[in-house]
Amino acid sequence: MNLIVTVTEAKTGNIMLGGGYGSYDGFMINAGINDKNIFGSGVNLGFSIDTSARQQNYNISVQNPSINDSKYSGSFNIYNKESTYEDDYTDNSNGFALGIGKRFNRHTTGFVNYSYSNIDRDYSDSTTETNSNLIDGKWTTSAITPSISFNNTDDYYLPRSGISARTSLELAGLGGNTSYIKSNTSFKTYYGLADYLDFDMILRYKATLSLFENFKDQITDSGFYLGGPRSLRGYESYAFGYSEENGYEVYDRMFTNSIEASIPLIESAKMRLAFFLDAGAIGAQDFDTTKAGYGAALEWTSPMGPLTFIFSSAINPNPTDRTSSFEFSMGNQF
Repeated sequence: MNLIVTVTEAKTGNIMLGGGYGSYDGFMINAGINDKNIFGSGVNLGFSIDTSARQQNYNISVQNPSINDSKYSGSFNIYNKESTYEDDYTDNSNGFALGIGKRFNRHTTGFVNYSYSNIDRDYSDSTTETNSNLIDGKWTTSAITPSISFNNTDDYYLPRSGISARTSLELAGLGGNTSYIKSNTSFKTYYGLADYLDFDMILRYKATLSLFENFKDQITDSGFYLGGPRSLRGYESYAFGYSEENGYEVYDRMFTNSIEASIPLIESAKMRLAFFLDAGAIGAQDFDTTKAGYGAALEWTSPMGPLTFIFSSAINPNPTDRTSSFEFSMGNQF
């Protein structure tokens, strides 16, 4: 039997757009464009930008998911970033990263990444007079980061079952003048209730744990920040991190977790409604600052990709906390 098969290539390019407003950053816009099969080569090429009144980030990345049709992958990215914090200091940084990975089986992948960055930090006179342990000037970071990930979810955009987990360990001190260890571990699980409720409700849970150990007395930019749609909704991005009030002490412990219930809203338009509860903790040598938020998110799998509108509220915030009631983003929904 002779079979005639007509193959049409799926769309491989996408555009991402997101934004919001906060009293600290002002209007924030993040955008990106990438193609997973540039010129039919199978190579992923992407460009992204994040900009606000306080920061401008630019990133170009190239990834080959299967070098010469093998189980090995490779990646390269270069970036430039400028950030202003509390009008006390400004960071200008740039660098690159080069990595290679291997797929061990259908669900498990290992990766090793090398990164090199230059940072030029400029403090105001009042800051350097009272905080002698701050780095003022230029320094470099050279680090290697091994990681491993597992993903057996049943759908990329809207999983109803499965687990997605990843852990990494960043080791800095292979050259440069900084020395630290940073670990990041994340876990996500999905559970559909359609078989029990005769209704397409999806329960989701995710948790992240981040730890940092610095081997230099001087403070670098390697601590953690809590807040925003990626960690703790109801608060602005970077709402909690080292600040002048805390003597610029690096926050080296952070834990976040979220639970969501997602239900269909307009199935023909691929729109869903999710109700969420977020909780997180951050601190220096301890998880001494705990915060929580709740709200609802309108999820729409649009022709341009997943679009999410987030309506949130902080739980028992302090008067000085930077809260946020609305944000939107484009990209992965959870």
